Amino acid sequence: YLLDILVDPDFIAGNLSTSFLQERMEPWHPSADMSNSTWLALASFEALRSNEAQNLKGKAEKTTEEVDPWCVNPRWRNVS
Repeated sequence: YLLDILVDPDFIAGNLSTSFLQERMEPWHPSADMSNSTWLALASFEALRSNEAQNLKGKAEKTTEEVDPWCVNPRWRNVS
């Protein structure tokens, strides 16, 4: 779904509105043929997600303090 959004010509051109998903993706259905690169991307995502979950679990077990959600992922920044 996300890959189809990223390759949509209107998305690439920046012709977006708040109704983009309704207008362009409402009739969307997954393709029956998934390439090896798609499976590799999915496997990589799952591995990263699993690894991050284990890291968070380890951090939570090592401390008696509550985990601050603002400090969990220092790579994320809200840039205006």
